[in-house]
This record gives sequence, structure tokens and C-alpha cells, in this order.
Amino acid sequence: MNGMNGMKCWKTRVAAVLLHVAGADELVVLLRTVESERDALMVAEKIRHALDQPFVLAGLRLEISCGIGVAINPEHGDNGIELSRNADIAMYHAKESGRDNVQLFRPDMAKART
Repeated sequence: MNGMNGMKCWKTRVAAVLLHVAGADELVVLLRTVESERDALMVAEKIRHALDQPFVLAGLRLEISCGIGVAINPEHGDNGIELSRNADIAMYHAKESGRDNVQLFRPDMAKART
């Protein structure tokens, strides 16, 4: 695990993963290599499932849910700003769709937010 400007990098069986805490309740996960949209969605679902498990903190049982937005290069942007913006739009779409789900960015999502 290497720290760089507040980011952490883990090498996994899937790919090198870069994790950045973007806000109080937002994380950015960058996968270095992804063969297909299906692979990216599978990783996102694994993250969602892991966060969906109850955990105990200070003797209290806590349960959380999450909405995950996925954007893939180059289909959804060819730079970090576009990819981040489009993943964020997909994440908000996931939250508006009842939370606890994963959404792949679609151009119509951006039009609906304007």
C-alpha cells in the first residue's frame, strides 16, 4: 500500500486500485485496467456487497447502504475531470433510484440533471 497525496494504492488480483476519500461520505476508486463494462460493474457490486454487511463499532451494530456510480474511459470521458463528473452523476442517479445499487453512466443521466 503506497500513500500519495491522500490516495492509497492496493494491488489486487483484479488490477491496481487507487482509492481516494473525496468527501465525508464519498470515495473514488480507480481501476487501472478493466477489460469491459461488465468487469467494472462486477468490482462495483463487490464493493457494494462488502459495504452492505452489518458491522459493530463501539458495541453498536451499524448497517449502511451505498449508491455507486461507474464511468469508464474512453466511453464516458477521456480525462479525469469528465470521468469523475460522469461517475458522480451516475452515483446520484443510484441514490435517487433507492440507494444500495450500482449505476453505469449513460448520457441521458447528464441531461436529466440539467
